[in-house]
Amino acid sequence: MSFVSYSSQHIVENSTSVSNTFINEHLPTMQPDVLRVYIYGLYLCGAANRYDNTLEHFASTLSVTVDDVISAFTFLADLGLVQVLKLEPIEVKYLPPRTNASKIKKIKPGKYDQFNADIQAVIPGRMITPSEFNDYYTLLESRHMDPNALVMIAKYCVDIKGEDISGAYIMTVASNWAHKGIKTYEAVKEELAGQASETASVVAVLKALGIKRAPEPTDFEMYQKWRTGQGFSNDIVMFVAKKSKGSINKLDTSLDRYFGLKLFEKDQIENYEGEKSRLVTLARDINRRLGEYMPNVEPMIEEYLVPWGLKGFDDDTLVAVAAHCFRSGTRTLFGMDRVISKFYKMGLTNISSLESYIQQRTNKDKVIKVLLEKLGITRDVTQFDRDFYSTWKSDWAMSDEMIEYAASLSKGSGNAMMYMNRVLANWYDQKIVTVDTAKKSGKPSVSDKKVTRQSFTDREATKIFAEFSEEDF
Repeated sequence: MSFVSYSSQHIVENSTSVSNTFINEHLPTMQPDVLRVYIYGLYLCGAANRYDNTLEHFASTLSVTVDDVISAFTFLADLGLVQVLKLEPIEVKYLPPRTNASKIKKIKPGKYDQFNADIQAVIPGRMITPSEFNDYYTLLESRHMDPNALVMIAKYCVDIKGEDISGAYIMTVASNWAHKGIKTYEAVKEELAGQASETASVVAVLKALGIKRAPEPTDFEMYQKWRTGQGFSNDIVMFVAKKSKGSINKLDTSLDRYFGLKLFEKDQIENYEGEKSRLVTLARDINRRLGEYMPNVEPMIEEYLVPWGLKGFDDDTLVAVAAHCFRSGTRTLFGMDRVISKFYKMGLTNISSLESYIQQRTNKDKVIKVLLEKLGITRDVTQFDRDFYSTWKSDWAMSDEMIEYAASLSKGSGNAMMYMNRVLANWYDQKIVTVDTAKKSGKPSVSDKKVTRQSFTDREATKIFAEFSEEDF
């Protein structure tokens, strides 16, 4: 059974509507996580029989815990917005918001007297308003936060912003920490201790950026992201910071870019930045070879050129591949990237190895061309022919003599290449491996024999590169 649904008073509509009464009476002061629970629950009420209308899926969708959802609904019940019919399993009914409904959560008298005194003591520069106290109560109740933890967070914020700090700033910091699971006195103490150990480093980063202020919570969050989340050393953060004067967001953007490019060392970053001019020239040359036009090549450099370079492809090889791609019908960076990936797997990352491979394939095409002529076929070699030949030589281990003899038997048939394949398949099935044995067995009767084979493309290929084109992947 769905754990949230409309009461009989609520009209179910095809869209999710939010009452103007709710917007006027509750929205301005409601905590973000409680609001998200209310809105998502309202949405699920419109589809009460959905398979995913469960407490667990509800919590997973909002990236909160089950306890957080239950606490939010308990708080909403105190505001008269929902009715919690039972807790195990939880069942909630939404009620129509009422005009002039009390927005102040029902708090047991005396419950927060000590908290009120403690938090006012750490904000001596102004008097805390009843509305602000209510916001604190909402956070404490909806997120199961320890009052002493919130007092400690408030003191931390005052140390940063001063005694006239706004309640909104304190609520933002406290809500963010609660979302990360920092809700007890000990957890806040541990977080502050961790920040204390990083203060000197964060201050140094701000100084390198030319920012003259005390570190704020978001600064520490950014620093932890760079150091722990992305794995940059403090030296690298400082190195990039000195090049990102004036903005911590610019520093964050630069480190995000280097992280995406897998550039974690100073020399890698210096080489990348120092070679930007060369990469811009290379990008434009490749686009010209492909017949592309791209006013801003920076995304191309980051998405394609740098990864290609890390795989070992030099500029000359990339330009040559682009030219071959164009001639074979692959005229996009996406298509060229797939060609590059295939060459990389084959170990073809420089001009010499690439030319050697092409020469080998060209020589093979010459052999196949001779076979076609023996069959009375005058067209150019296609991928269809190459696949057949590869099967005969590699999979069936047919000798050149066997293939030439099969060609002599197949000339003049309706579809000579297909007939020749059937002849060789017949010999392969009978384990005939020499021309003498094949001659003794007589001309195979293959006209009615059904041969199961792979489905091959018959698209004309003007160059060897055609087999690497987008259509062939």
